[in-house]
Amino acid sequence: MASKVKDAVVWYQKKIGAYDQQIWEKSVEQREIKGLRNKPKKTGHVKPDLIDVDLVRGSAFAKAKPESPWTSLTRKGIVRVVFFPFFYKWWIQVTSRGISSYYWDFICYKLQQRSCT
Repeated sequence: MASKVKDAVVWYQKKIGAYDQQIWEKSVEQREIKGLRNKPKKTGHVKPDLIDVDLVRGSAFAKAKPESPWTSLTRKGIVRVVFFPFFYKWWIQVTSRGISSYYWDFICYKLQQRSCT
């Protein structure tokens, strides 16, 4: 059971991480996954007294600017949560069938609780 949960968390983290990556980040990650089979022909010696510029100035790599403003994203998120049954296929695509089913069961349970009281 614990390994299934761990596998689900790892899968979800990879899926979320893929949304925030630039093209060059994806290529670097693919090289790390494939391993160090392609060793560079030239090796250099790093001087330990040099300072990393990223640590001084912040990240030197540009991040993509969001395509939509945060207000429209928030509105879209609230609509997709409130009207969950109409966006069921989207929920499966973004999360997984198990998480979507769990959310659907939770909504039905809450509706049943509310109707009994």
